Amino acid sequence: MLMTSWLKFSSAEEAKYTNSFKNFQVLTWQNARNTCKDKGLTADLVTIESQIKEEDTTLYAWGGPMWLGLTRSTNPEQFVWVNGERLGSPSFWGTDEPNKDQSMNCVEMRNDGRWYVTSCDDERTSLCEMDSFPVSTDVGADVCDGSESVDDIATECSGHGLRLSISHCIFSNIGMNPLQSALAVYTGEECKIEDIDNNRVFEIPASSDCGTEVNNNGTHLVYSNKVLGSAGKTNGPISRNRVIDIGFSCAFELDVTVSLDSGITPLTTSIEIALDSQESLFDVEMALFTDETFSAQVEGEFEVNVPDMLYLNINLVAGSDELVVRGKKCWATPEKNADNAVQYVFIDNFCAMEQDEKYLNVLSNGEGHDISFALQSFTFLDENAGEIFLHCEVNLCDTSVADCSVDCATNSRRRRSENQVDSLAAMKIGPIQIKNNL
Repeated sequence: MLMTSWLKFSSAEEAKYTNSFKNFQVLTWQNARNTCKDKGLTADLVTIESQIKEEDTTLYAWGGPMWLGLTRSTNPEQFVWVNGERLGSPSFWGTDEPNKDQSMNCVEMRNDGRWYVTSCDDERTSLCEMDSFPVSTDVGADVCDGSESVDDIATECSGHGLRLSISHCIFSNIGMNPLQSALAVYTGEECKIEDIDNNRVFEIPASSDCGTEVNNNGTHLVYSNKVLGSAGKTNGPISRNRVIDIGFSCAFELDVTVSLDSGITPLTTSIEIALDSQESLFDVEMALFTDETFSAQVEGEFEVNVPDMLYLNINLVAGSDELVVRGKKCWATPEKNADNAVQYVFIDNFCAMEQDEKYLNVLSNGEGHDISFALQSFTFLDENAGEIFLHCEVNLCDTSVADCSVDCATNSRRRRSENQVDSLAAMKIGPIQIKNNL
């Protein structure tokens, strides 16, 4: 469950100080209230008794509607707060509110700060409060020197996802509490927001979750999101709100050649695909296995006799469920140079070049994070015994923005994404010692 930490409302005019937290998990009104009450004896959904508190509460309402602690009473013309007090003055209803539909009995605040009556079974974020919670509201008082700026914001990218870290001092320097910031869209617990070591940290998967936009620019998949926040007050026709809008993105290369540059002990290797944008990378691993179960990797020296089978797996070590790995081309050479003039190409244009499965059986390609195939061993001509090296060009594809299916019925695949080009990095597996018993 994702919540911010507790903090005090800023209003010195309030008769009693309260501490609030924004729950970004979308819940029904009753479940949201239960979540609040689980935090302490005096915790509950927020109540609004003044213009100042309304303005403070509005700071947390952007990014979608938010439950208040206000419901319709048994008298359909009246509303009551969770503390038992009837709604009086002031009130901040939206246009044509409160409506008369008695199937709608719970009140939400929208990002305009106005109140709207809706179904209690709808799912919303919520704002909770608790009396006299013992927490400091000072942000970075002992560690900030005033020089911190947005240039110090750190973005990290990997196959696991995107991570944005913003120092509390940056918020302090612009007069904003870090707890007033959040992702522009929150869709579930995979969208993480934490305060760690004086930093506001946002972590999201490399996928379309959390409102992330995914674009294919031809060479990279680009994941983009933003952090929003606001502070300040509005007064009639004027506003002194300060707004932050921090966009961040990571780019991941679509195509890579996997292989191994040296002997194999064990017969496995991995590659980090370094990218131009924020040092983004995916990890792809290529390994030889002992049998068709792909449960035990080959270790130490490996020697096979023709026509023993070779079992090869290529694995995307980390990535979202929407991402699939596809073998575009796989081939063998008699030495480690992938560009050797002597080549045996057994997968091309994503499809098997051998139609008889006793020679080549492609078990998976373009169906998930793994490419697996069984290849009957062989020797190159004029060689009774020797070495072979295996190479593959691997393509990464995001199913949320492209058709990633592989159609080999006519020895072709579905149309490539427009403007997609290859960007290759060298890696291979071998040598594999082959003996011809004949």
